[in-house]
Amino acid sequence: MDVAAVEEYLDDLRELRAEFCGNDPPVLLGHSFGGLLAIRLVQTGMSVQALVLSAPLLKLGLHVPSWKLWLGRHLCQWAPRTRFRTGLDPYNMTRDPEYLARRRADPLIQKFVTVRWFFAVQRALDAAHRDAGRITCPLLAVQGTDDWTVDPEALRQWLPRTNAAPRELIEFPERVHELLNDRDWETVVDRVADWLEALPASSPSRFGAPE
Repeated sequence: MDVAAVEEYLDDLRELRAEFCGNDPPVLLGHSFGGLLAIRLVQTGMSVQALVLSAPLLKLGLHVPSWKLWLGRHLCQWAPRTRFRTGLDPYNMTRDPEYLARRRADPLIQKFVTVRWFFAVQRALDAAHRDAGRITCPLLAVQGTDDWTVDPEALRQWLPRTNAAPRELIEFPERVHELLNDRDWETVVDRVADWLEALPASSPSRFGAPE
């Protein structure tokens, strides 16, 4: 993966929203890195009926050694397309052996990222925390407590800093990163669906970041 700024992804997603949603505000769901993108879309003005986050990337759960950060900052200037392994543990993605086997066989799974992409994501993370208060739409976050791909504590600290109304965090004990691809994924889907159904019918039709 290689982009100079996360805004490149956001521009693509805005085009998709215009193509498929027209003037109707969607319910936006984002998982992991997609959760970070969903957060930034709302923070930068996309109107949504509600925002649903599944194990959103608000801080890496993986430890990045200081020497690698130092090296990466220098390479970002002189060789920005230098690639590093992600270091993601497939066993922290799901405990469903069937899905795990499919994931291992998937040729599109990214095992490397460029240093330019890594630092672009770091800037987006800083912005997501800085602009937490710009989120005013209904917000639901679901998170596995045994997830070490992202840091669950970062979500717990970020959510109260938003102005989302209503907002809720549902944690699933002993679950890992990909809640929607785990053995009991139906339970997660049911909880999300129940939360969306319970949203007040009188809620405004336009939510999102303030103009």
